[in-house]
Amino acid sequence: MANYPGLHVAECDGTDPLASYTVLKSARGILPGAKGAFAGARARHASLLAFSSGRRKTYKTARQIEEDAHRDPIPKFGLFLVRERIVEEKELEKLEADVDTKSGGDGQSPSCRAAPEGMFTRKRLFAGLDATSPRFEAVPQFSGEPRTMVECVSATLADEMARDERVCSVRQDVADNSHEDDLKHVKGKGGVFKATVDLQTALRSARVFNAPIAEACIVGSAIGMAARGLKPVAEIQFFDYIWPAMMQLRNELPVIRWRSNGAFKKRQR
Repeated sequence: MANYPGLHVAECDGTDPLASYTVLKSARGILPGAKGAFAGARARHASLLAFSSGRRKTYKTARQIEEDAHRDPIPKFGLFLVRERIVEEKELEKLEADVDTKSGGDGQSPSCRAAPEGMFTRKRLFAGLDATSPRFEAVPQFSGEPRTMVECVSATLADEMARDERVCSVRQDVADNSHEDDLKHVKGKGGVFKATVDLQTALRSARVFNAPIAEACIVGSAIGMAARGLKPVAEIQFFDYIWPAMMQLRNELPVIRWRSNGAFKKRQR
């Protein structure tokens, strides 16, 4: 990934709050003037089962389990705060007790708690919009010569991107060229169907850029961009390739409003 144009990659141990903060702070310093994206990666992985299941003894040695426990970010950061005299140990214990109380917990694992009331599970499930409302009705206004579907897509994208700077286009081969500096030497591609031809040349790479050949990455990136207030137009180049993105389409995109209790929705930048 480090060789991908416009992508800044930094590695750190994701279980270390200070190391993570340092990397994110450096990214914040880069992003305001950057034309591209930022990717972070943990230096070491941790299996979910290692922290949530007693079965970890079947695939981890006692030494590995003990090392994982020492790398748990919550007690590790608490120890750092006490050691550096940022908080007193009693204050930390009180904070932990307050969190348990506010989260409705009693120190139990979530799997041990009673199921929530039935209607609670439907809260924030829908946006509250009525798609059949008259506000969405429009009478078509026909004018000009007939166009192909691709021509209409291209014209619509150009109009919307000129009208709203939040609209951006991300997908495989969408750009005229992955390397913007090379556009003065080549005509440019603009997608295999020419639906985005000349858009990158006109609007630059910050708003029209290629994605890796990874459909889950394309759709997942678009979801994140939308949650931050952008209006991404993502494309799966051929429908046969939709299946790698089904995890994002089925388990991420349709339930993000519900999973975040309405916090991740349309946001103005």
